[in-house]
Amino acid sequence: RFTILKDIAAAGNQVPVPYDDTRQETILRYYDRYKEVALYVHFPWCIEHCSYCHYYRGPILKRSLLESMLEAEKKHALRLDEWIDLPNRKVRSIYFGGGTPTVIAAELLEDALGYYFNRYRGGEDCEVCLECSIITLKPKKVEILERYINRLSVGVQSFDDRVLKIMERKHTGAEAEEVLKDIVPRFASVNVDLIYGLYDQTMEMWLDSVEKSIRLGVPSLTLYRLDIREIESIMEIFRNAPGRFPDELQCWRMYEEAREMLELNQVKASAAY
Repeated sequence: RFTILKDIAAAGNQVPVPYDDTRQETILRYYDRYKEVALYVHFPWCIEHCSYCHYYRGPILKRSLLESMLEAEKKHALRLDEWIDLPNRKVRSIYFGGGTPTVIAAELLEDALGYYFNRYRGGEDCEVCLECSIITLKPKKVEILERYINRLSVGVQSFDDRVLKIMERKHTGAEAEEVLKDIVPRFASVNVDLIYGLYDQTMEMWLDSVEKSIRLGVPSLTLYRLDIREIESIMEIFRNAPGRFPDELQCWRMYEEAREMLELNQVKASAAY
């Protein structure tokens, strides 16, 4: 389940509407006031099981089941065409997220991206973004992404192998550097996610990852702090040894020093302290 949904509903400026089929008309009426929309296409599968992740993610299924869900999402899009006249609204962005969309087979990836790109892309100014991981960016898939995507968001998280091991990531820092050297020049925008506040993560480890991103020419970074939320393994470490985690002041310094580095080098950054 997505524990974040409660937060999103509480943060909105509309009165939250509990969803069931009887509420559909109420929800659809919210769209009447908007001429522009953003589309999100979800791929709930991952190869890696990151130790810090509290989102729902599922294992890679049999191809027939993958195809079934991808087709169901296309039917959902057709319903949106019917319900909110989607083809006559300006689509300002299409976001393929997850999970990790690039875990699926190359031909399925091309079919899925092409469907939404050709049907809904709202002109040259439409941002088409896709989330991906280092180990899934094989040459054939990168070639597919070049045909449809103008912004890649890459879950690097760190270039330090010790931190990557804590997070149970399958790539190494060196592999991340090699992949980024290849893709940064090939896309209009590449965003890299970096995480701070992990246990046993020092300021030196953190700033080294920020510096490497800058040196690789990454034009956009997302910096975010570890959020310990319903992740039993990390919660257990925190209960037993809270001193292994950077404290509030240390996390604030991590954020501030990274932001200063990015501003000095004119790198676009979004940050969640």
